[in-house]
Amino acid sequence: MQAVSLPRRAWLVWGLGTGAYLIALFHRTVFGIAGQDAADRFGISVPALGVFTLLQLSMYAAGQIPAGMAADRLGPRRTLVAGLALIAGGEALFALSHVLGLALAGRALVGLGDALTFINVLRLAHGWFPERHQALLAALTAGAGGLGQLCATIPLQVALSDLGWTATFVGAVVVTALLGVAIWLAVRDRPPGADTAAPADHAVAHEPILPTLRAAWRRPGTRHGFCVHTSLMARSRSSPPCGACPTCSTPKASATPPPRL
Repeated sequence: MQAVSLPRRAWLVWGLGTGAYLIALFHRTVFGIAGQDAADRFGISVPALGVFTLLQLSMYAAGQIPAGMAADRLGPRRTLVAGLALIAGGEALFALSHVLGLALAGRALVGLGDALTFINVLRLAHGWFPERHQALLAALTAGAGGLGQLCATIPLQVALSDLGWTATFVGAVVVTALLGVAIWLAVRDRPPGADTAAPADHAVAHEPILPTLRAAWRRPGTRHGFCVHTSLMARSRSSPPCGACPTCSTPKASATPPPRL
């Protein structure tokens, strides 16, 4: 019976963790649709919205090393819950505030909480699944993040149109908080009885930080992954979000008809 129930529990644990990454990607990309609404709410120009994106991305990048340290020292379960708590708190501050400074602080918290999700989902997969499944689970987790980005397009636009700013974002905060509670109650870092079978994890938790970082940076794969991911993230976040630029947000009649092909 235990051999049958353990895989189901493993998929449940990984599914809840992946749900956290899906939610994080949703909150990361909400400006794609809500940009014009944010400009109207806070009384700023649309180009000034880049400050929100820059701050959120900067906090996300700055949180990568603390996210890895938290995964080693606190475990993925606690770190995921902390990340979702930061995202929920930041989004609540962003949703309820009419002051630009508080809204910026909210986006900073969202970026920091976002940084704590992906690596800890992979740590859950490492603890619950054999090594041969790790690549597949990483790809599926990334795919779930793409689904979260899709939820921040037409579904978010419909919600903003029908429910309004506050109700839409407060609803997203409630879903995020409920997922955090579910992870706290149902997720464990490793299967039952496996805590004493992984002494290496406890050893890693006590290694000096700077020598560990230097050793990781010496690996070509670390540097390549860092440069590729950073450049792609910067490129995708530096472009004006659809709906946040004047061309996308304000329909204009063209003075001359488009040429026929």
